[in-house]
Amino acid sequence: MKFIDEIKIYVLSGHGGNGLFSFSNTNKPDGGSGGNGGNVYLIGNKNILTLSHLKFKFIYKASNGINGFKNNKTGKNGKNLYIQVPLGTSIYDGEQNILLHEINKNKLEQLIVSGGNGGYG
Repeated sequence: MKFIDEIKIYVLSGHGGNGLFSFSNTNKPDGGSGGNGGNVYLIGNKNILTLSHLKFKFIYKASNGINGFKNNKTGKNGKNLYIQVPLGTSIYDGEQNILLHEINKNKLEQLIVSGGNGGYG
């Protein structure tokens, strides 16, 4: 088993759903707003010792929000994505090599990327 202590991954938040522009038979607006996109979190886990479980997948993406519907129905929000990492993990911006966060507590959730806002209906 290889010991992996450094890895580069790409994380993408979910896009917000589109709002629906619609009018009812009585010429009143009845379009619904779109749901928000999912966020990406890193969670500290004291039972994980290396980053080897992340080495085969390079892109992690939260789900998109659902579009709005007629009758003022709002679309569903996208599901958040949670990635478990060992304690002591440091998160850097890959382009500028700036330290963004450090995970040093068990079950600590750190928001990495926020999901997009849903459109208005």
